[in-house]
Amino acid sequence: MSRAGPSDAASESRCFGAEGFTVFMGVDENADVGDLTIRALAGCEIRDDRRLAKNVRSVWLRFPQPLKQGESAMTETVVTQDDGAPLDLDTDYEVAAEQRLEEILIWVRFAPTEVPRRCWVYFSERGMSHEWPVEVDATASVHYRQRDFGPGAIGIRWAW
Repeated sequence: MSRAGPSDAASESRCFGAEGFTVFMGVDENADVGDLTIRALAGCEIRDDRRLAKNVRSVWLRFPQPLKQGESAMTETVVTQDDGAPLDLDTDYEVAAEQRLEEILIWVRFAPTEVPRRCWVYFSERGMSHEWPVEVDATASVHYRQRDFGPGAIGIRWAW
């Protein structure tokens, strides 16, 4: 049985003058998958795509224009294997905020027929880390919003 990974993920951030943000993606080092590919669906373009290690990538999502005072940006991306196959793994989606953000939102949507049995939201900021369980909602998705965040990382992880 094929388990689809997230069909897409979206993030929102607000910070005057912000031009984009970095996304890290990866799978276990021993996972038998090809390189990962992230594709921009809306609200951004992919810049500075780097392979950091086996099965680990970093990309910068660039907004169409820098944010103005009080403005927010919503981006939507999809992550697959290089050959286009969905991810069949226990994994997570994490966004790294390189600067202080007024607000950040992370959202992961799963295929309705392939919903994980457990999910957690987590963050690390200023040397502190925290994680807690969350429910996948009726739309087969999980999201979390944090105000006054960064620098740090925020993410959603799951288990099949």
